[in-house]
Amino acid sequence: MAEDQPAWARRMYNERQARGWSQADAVRAMRAHSANELPSASSLLRQYKRWEAGEVTPKEFYQPNHRRDVRHGHARDVPGGAQARRRF
Repeated sequence: MAEDQPAWARRMYNERQARGWSQADAVRAMRAHSANELPSASSLLRQYKRWEAGEVTPKEFYQPNHRRDVRHGHARDVPGGAQARRRF
């Protein structure tokens, strides 16, 4: 993670790493708990990678999903083993 990236991108990366999640795990958490219809898993994963790289800011539509599911560790229904289910 480059130091010149936006703080929000570094925070996304650090929060995901703290849970031992892959980017795919984070996307699964978003999809599992979203009240809205989301793009395909592969499309959302590409977008997630762009967010973490600081290339683009997540649109407001995605921000509640990410904050709720990734920042707060709501992944109990997400495949990925015990580490994916860790909570802060």
